Amino acid sequence: MSKPIFLLGIFFLNIVCSEIKGQIKLDNILQNFEKLPELSQATFSFCLLNEEGNVISSINKNKNLIPASSLKVLTTATALQLLGTDYTYNTSLAYSGKIEANILKGNLYIIGSCDPSFCTKAYDITNNSDKILDTWVSSLKGLEINKIEGSIIMDQEIIDDNYPAQSWLLEDIGNYYGTAAYAINYQDNSYEINFKANRTHGNSAEIIPNQELYNVSIHNTVKADSQTKKDNAYIFYGKNENAIVLRGTIPTGDKPFTIKGSMIDPSKKLGADLIQKMQSSGIRISNTTIGSGSVISNVKILSQTKSLPLKELVTITNQNSVNLYAEALLKTISIQQSKIGSTVDGIEQMKKYWLQKGLNFEKSKIVDGSGLSRVNLISSELLSKLMWFMIKETSYKTFISSLAISGYTGTLKSLCQNQACKGAVIAKTGTMDGVVSYVGYIKTSSNRILPFALMINNFVEAPKKMKKLGEIIFNEAVNL
Repeated sequence: MSKPIFLLGIFFLNIVCSEIKGQIKLDNILQNFEKLPELSQATFSFCLLNEEGNVISSINKNKNLIPASSLKVLTTATALQLLGTDYTYNTSLAYSGKIEANILKGNLYIIGSCDPSFCTKAYDITNNSDKILDTWVSSLKGLEINKIEGSIIMDQEIIDDNYPAQSWLLEDIGNYYGTAAYAINYQDNSYEINFKANRTHGNSAEIIPNQELYNVSIHNTVKADSQTKKDNAYIFYGKNENAIVLRGTIPTGDKPFTIKGSMIDPSKKLGADLIQKMQSSGIRISNTTIGSGSVISNVKILSQTKSLPLKELVTITNQNSVNLYAEALLKTISIQQSKIGSTVDGIEQMKKYWLQKGLNFEKSKIVDGSGLSRVNLISSELLSKLMWFMIKETSYKTFISSLAISGYTGTLKSLCQNQACKGAVIAKTGTMDGVVSYVGYIKTSSNRILPFALMINNFVEAPKKMKKLGEIIFNEAVNL
């Protein structure tokens, strides 16, 4: 045997031995975890794969558990593959009819594309509402229009389910993180409710009047609580879209306190803001009622607003765990494959795509794209396999760069601080009551990239304790 071949054999033997030793240590940790009091009533699943997609270490890897927001890896990975990293949304302003003597005798149309970032307020994107609406008004002024004898029509026909995903909790869908993805999304589909400062414990928390809610009936039962520093206030839809109910508690304090709700129909707010912009610029409109319907065939495009490329939107989705973006991506997958978008079809398209690749999701239950539903069920083995499949895909570099890094970025910023696993966990997190999860990759000290998934369900301890258990696993896995 030649010396190079012999040395190569020794090299691979060392890798195998190291992996076996690491597997034994990890397996021992996992077995001991099941004996811990804080996990005695919980269900816990872990799966770690090697470069060939084979299991290095696991426990309960076939059990279906709630992934929470870690499910976003499935949505974002599929979107990158099916739509392409440079895919952009395009929201259009158009008009019908003709212009005579500076009067548009026809309607204005806003044509939705399901862009979740349209006029966002939450993220560092230049397409804010003032800039876009000013551009739209300028396009009207450029045609010397000073009056519109018609209406503003919202075309949302590109999707067929402008409502939250089924099985979302009632206490979620009234709040900003539980908004539906519409064909026309606007300002993150959210609004703010501000409470006055100097709240006395046990007393009602008084609301600061908000112009955005001028036509909304608010029934407020929120109390001030000096025993908490958390936002425990929730917004519920009332008997109709112009009524909301506020329940729960907020901390006492000497500063105003803000909670955020979800708009029931963001297109109406967009239409109202556009009318206000037009009127302040000297453009009158005869009918200020915001209508809805499909665009007629002979409309003329006035302005088009493009989103950031998909690779950047996916990074926002995964780094900040934005439910709206994930739900919009799911519906966009459906639009791309079936022309008309829906949550149900988007899920079927995702399953179909990965089945062609050799990954079968039929034994899982997937009902949304963001993981907000507690009905979602999936195994750690399947999620880790998805991560392994992505390594072989063309969008892998974009995908892995969209994930948070332990100790540094996104939802993993506080994980693994001053520990061996700092910077070594590249993953999407998931957290809700009784659920903590991580799905992604572990970068070992020998520069191996190992796919993994960890899910813990049904615990009653503080989530911080579950995260500490995760760190123990990650610190050991780094040594492989």
